[in-house]
Amino acid sequence: MEEAGKCRDCGAPVIGRAWYCPTCRKIRNRKIREKCADGKRAKVTCVRCGKQFETIRWPGAQAARYCPECHHLAAGENRKAKRISREAAQKQLVRKLPGVAPMCRPLLPEPKGSKDSLNHVVWEIEVMNRRRVERHQPLLTYGKYIPFRDKLAKELKSALEWARKTQRFYKDR
Repeated sequence: MEEAGKCRDCGAPVIGRAWYCPTCRKIRNRKIREKCADGKRAKVTCVRCGKQFETIRWPGAQAARYCPECHHLAAGENRKAKRISREAAQKQLVRKLPGVAPMCRPLLPEPKGSKDSLNHVVWEIEVMNRRRVERHQPLLTYGKYIPFRDKLAKELKSALEWARKTQRFYKDR
């Protein structure tokens, strides 16, 4: 048998996970209904399942479109639809016109100073993204660009070392 708890308002014993005894629950519900008195009760048909349900229409607010059973499902579908539309917009931006940069502003000259400065990194990302648009590739973000740049630097360093070794080899002959 489940452990008996105590009502949060009056301390009477309650069974299970209930926080309030039946009497206190009725009093709380009555208070909530009084607060909602300025809203009008209305019967609405759920757009998803077609079932009628009762809701409160607040002045100046949009009426509920989904019944309580469908509300969570519809919210998940809406989130998924928004994510898909964002991804499609990103792809459209990449595919728009070959040779045309995704940004309208002209490319600024290379910033002076350290190549690790934020201005220089942002400039490098912009240059890379313009090339990627021409090749119909997805755009790079800062988080994806830094590991990409580090990998390129390692490959370049190893290629330079190989070139130096082969030059020494041919000089010694």
